[in-house]
Amino acid sequence: MHKQVNVRDCAEFIRAYLIDIYSECSELFKKVDLVSPLSSSSQSITSALVRIVIMQMLSEKAANTIYTRVKKVAEENGKQDWELSLEEYRQAGISQTKAETIVRFADYYRENERAVDNWRDLKEDDLIGEITKHKGLGQWTASILALSHFGKEDVFPSNDGILKKAIGLLKTNWGVELDPDKASPYRSYLAFYLWAMMDRGLLDLDKNYKITD
Repeated sequence: MHKQVNVRDCAEFIRAYLIDIYSECSELFKKVDLVSPLSSSSQSITSALVRIVIMQMLSEKAANTIYTRVKKVAEENGKQDWELSLEEYRQAGISQTKAETIVRFADYYRENERAVDNWRDLKEDDLIGEITKHKGLGQWTASILALSHFGKEDVFPSNDGILKKAIGLLKTNWGVELDPDKASPYRSYLAFYLWAMMDRGLLDLDKNYKITD
């Protein structure tokens, strides 16, 4: 119980921090669920990377469908989701380019497992730099890995399509010029709050609309 209270206190502190910076959006932050403190995932980075690479330029629904196929093919062949061959990924519906990216990184990981596992200890910028050294892993993929898998708190995926739209809607509908860098050292939480606002459709409201329950 004590641990749960501390987690909630931390989440409320971070939200309050963001509200203080973006006071004109205070009601929007309060309208979505608290974002829990981020932490490193116990999932292997290779499995996390498979799913995130699949997500590139796809809707969540389409990405989930393809990932389900990957899991099925892996199970049928007695493998993990990151151990498939290029042909097996293609069989699951992954594009040639994405399949090549996954296979290439899997090969690298087998030869450099300890070095890759040590990525979780890197600072945000250094981590993103290491990830983007690999062909097919760009800024978006690196940012999503950093915040969703490694639990880094100060990453904002500025080239994410949904976040771009959120910032545009805030400007158009709410008259808010949102600078993500002002949220540092909690830019990852800002991203999660903006995604939640978009999921709720809150940013489509007219700027003069009063938010009520």
